[in-house]
Amino acid sequence: MGSVASSRTDQEARIRSIICALRGRGQRLTPQRLAILRTFLDRTDHPSAETILEVVRRDFPAVAPSTVYHMLHALVEMGEAVEVSPATHRARFDPNTHDHCHLVCLACRAIIDVPLEQCHRPIDDSTLLTQHGFQPALRVHQITGLCRACRTAAQPTG
Repeated sequence: MGSVASSRTDQEARIRSIICALRGRGQRLTPQRLAILRTFLDRTDHPSAETILEVVRRDFPAVAPSTVYHMLHALVEMGEAVEVSPATHRARFDPNTHDHCHLVCLACRAIIDVPLEQCHRPIDDSTLLTQHGFQPALRVHQITGLCRACRTAAQPTG
């Protein structure tokens, strides 16, 4: 139970920090934008802007799609979200800003987060980074394929 309370406290601290940063960027924080922020940060399924819009419209029917897109792109610019590579049919966003790996199902479009240390890294990129003088802010490794459910559904029965 303490872990859930701690997680909620961490989430609220992150929301307060993002709100301060958005205000510092001159963004107005309307109730609709706050609902978009909270809805997005509560998700673990890498939602699209359309998914966030659908949820937020339950409480704010007049919210514009552009408001959702602007908020999500502002979060990406601030490093508070990751736009998932276009292996999916529409942009998806991830509130997990820690180094990790995405397993992307080509059939159902599910995106599964896996800690980066559990993903096989075919090359050590430190030489490449040093060679180009590049300092990474985030590492997201992406593997595409079929998830267990889609592989099972595709297997012939008999």
